[in-house]
Amino acid sequence: MPALVAWLLGALETTIGSIAISALLSLGLGYTTYKFTVAPLRDFIASQATGAGGMAVQVLGFLGLDVAITMILSAIAARYAVQGAKAIFTRRKSA
Repeated sequence: MPALVAWLLGALETTIGSIAISALLSLGLGYTTYKFTVAPLRDFIASQATGAGGMAVQVLGFLGLDVAITMILSAIAARYAVQGAKAIFTRRKSA
């Protein structure tokens, strides 16, 4: 009986450990993607919008266009982060 419990705990430990490592790597990949892709792109769009005039920028802000653009860019970045994580963690069978 103790051998069975030890085996179950060992299997659970390795499963939880691999899941935790996968989650941490995915979070790191997502954060890096956001930090180096979404934020600079959002700042670039904001710097280009200042040439449109003060009233136009205020109207776009009132309409929530800045939030919409950030949400769209974040969704794209999350998609690529998930695809990257899947590519890293998926083991392909050799033919």
